[in-house]
Amino acid sequence: MEEELEFVKEERTNSAVFHLILGQKWRRFGEPKNLPNPIVYAAIEFRLSIERIVFELFALMKKMRYISEEDTQKYEKLTSVITQIMDIVGNSKNLYRILKFSSMLFDDDSRLRGKLAILDVNKLKNYWFSLSDYCHMKVNPENTWFSKEFIEKGYHTLNEVESYLWEIKVQKHFGFYQIETWQPEVIELADDYVNSKITEESVRTRLRLMKPVILSRAKF
Repeated sequence: MEEELEFVKEERTNSAVFHLILGQKWRRFGEPKNLPNPIVYAAIEFRLSIERIVFELFALMKKMRYISEEDTQKYEKLTSVITQIMDIVGNSKNLYRILKFSSMLFDDDSRLRGKLAILDVNKLKNYWFSLSDYCHMKVNPENTWFSKEFIEKGYHTLNEVESYLWEIKVQKHFGFYQIETWQPEVIELADDYVNSKITEESVRTRLRLMKPVILSRAKF
């Protein structure tokens, strides 16, 4: 048993992947025997991973390189960071289409392999709130920690969240194109797509058609 818990001695780091993997270890440790306590530890780590992922997206969008001590509180609440992201893009639909366009641009770049993750910040927020149900006091333990159904639901939630976070941070690339590096034709194309003037198919077609010209201007 002691060897199985060696991971609790690991030095903590401040990264989404660290929190994700540590949460995964707690989930794997507790799930075979339906242990209740590991659910709490895994839920906390997955919440921290979500917070970090959303903050990293915001930091990339803002091109942040330094955070002053007085500004740190602005980024400590998930909902606050999401609000600041929406202040940049306008709404959830715009954010999704910006990230979707970036993923199509990534797919079209023959020098890059793999897929670019498309974050759904509302989904992440919902997961964050679902996990919070396992991080607070339970007045009626008979229906919670003493309930087999509650424990099974907890592990089901952990697995669902873990799969989504793993896709974002491990199976795909996590990033955000710096729009000012795009050539004018790409910016115009992105604007048309974000404003729903053209379809995804049209974007991919136009990217293929303009690619020779864009490559001829690029400096490698």
